[in-house]
Amino acid sequence: MKNEIESLEILTTAWCPFNCKYCYIPKTPMMTRMHNELVKNLDSLIEEASKMSVKHIGFWGTEPTLTLDKINIEKLLSILDLETVSFSTSMMYNPQVIRDFILKIAPRKIKIRVQVSLDGPSFITDKNRMKGASEKIPSNLQDLISSLQNTDLGETAVEVRFKSTLTIENLKEMNENHSLIDEYVEYFVSLENKLVALNSNKNITIARGTYCPTMMVPGKYTSTDGKIFSEFIKNCYEHNLKTAYHYRLRRVYDFAYELHKKRMFTCSGGDSNFGFDGSFHICHRSFYLNKKEYIDSVLSSNIENWDVSHFRRGNIDLVNRYICRDPLRMKYVLRGHHDFWKLDISMVMSKIKELLAAKQISPAYQDERLALKFAIFTQCGLDCPMESLLNCGSIHLVPVSLVRLFCNGAFEELDRRVLNEL
Repeated sequence: MKNEIESLEILTTAWCPFNCKYCYIPKTPMMTRMHNELVKNLDSLIEEASKMSVKHIGFWGTEPTLTLDKINIEKLLSILDLETVSFSTSMMYNPQVIRDFILKIAPRKIKIRVQVSLDGPSFITDKNRMKGASEKIPSNLQDLISSLQNTDLGETAVEVRFKSTLTIENLKEMNENHSLIDEYVEYFVSLENKLVALNSNKNITIARGTYCPTMMVPGKYTSTDGKIFSEFIKNCYEHNLKTAYHYRLRRVYDFAYELHKKRMFTCSGGDSNFGFDGSFHICHRSFYLNKKEYIDSVLSSNIENWDVSHFRRGNIDLVNRYICRDPLRMKYVLRGHHDFWKLDISMVMSKIKELLAAKQISPAYQDERLALKFAIFTQCGLDCPMESLLNCGSIHLVPVSLVRLFCNGAFEELDRRVLNEL
């Protein structure tokens, strides 16, 4: 099975110096020990990866740039015919490490995708992460781009894009003061313009407009949160800002005749995630979950985190018993999710009817066509098998909180706006 994998995501860091509000990973001192153990085993993980027919590789972790200089990328490049290398970063660490990593890959014909996790101006980023982050991240990014000017990268291409994540608290503040939405847009547009002005290297691309916001996931969302989200969606449209969900829904319409190929739209969970001991995982959210010492440390700590309750309910044992330790079973189970529609769609429709009866979502979903449209969208635009497994004990059950979040006006507004574009 390993030899059939073309895309691979490897856990390369297990400790993070930051404490972002929306991080789903419960932080304990055990993470430092896990990180040190992981660093010692990086060479063996790279050795295992080099035995696969991988063309696309990503380095994942709490902050991947902490170990970029310890990854034997030269070994991978000497064996594998890689097409893309990717990683996400907070860009709070030393940008020189990223530059050196890029130069190790150059001049080969490989695309390097760098996703910068940046939520917006100080009223967002400094609250979600740490004071000064909204200035430090752009400064480090500009230093990185500047350092790559007048550098011959050969056939290596570098693409930089942003990933913005918002909390309900962020939405409330922007709903109360709409000028903050304009400030959000201006912050990113100004940064994009500065980066483009700095860059004269034809091998480097600053992707435009990638700051369209997403919501914090996981989240224990209520019907009230759904109404706040709906108001935010409407306000964003009024200020010429589209969320990531607009583009996801537009893709469903654009490829409507391809919907029978469900795998085109669902999350790639289960195909490409390589953890601590070489075990395969549904996605990076389960990388920590087959470490008993870590689970024990979380359970013995007083941590306010959305995932901690799942540790106590035994869902983690379910993941470890049937998923992490048995890659063939994992493949079999996940193919049932990725390749077939009826069960997943019907389960969402059932939840919509229950929430309608409980008056927790908009009565608009009495229209079965709208309900079905949203059910399809949960699979094509919101799909997360690991989130479903942790929350509901099954990859086929979409969390109720997600239905509450979107079905109190937000999805209706998204659908109306996308239809107006067509």
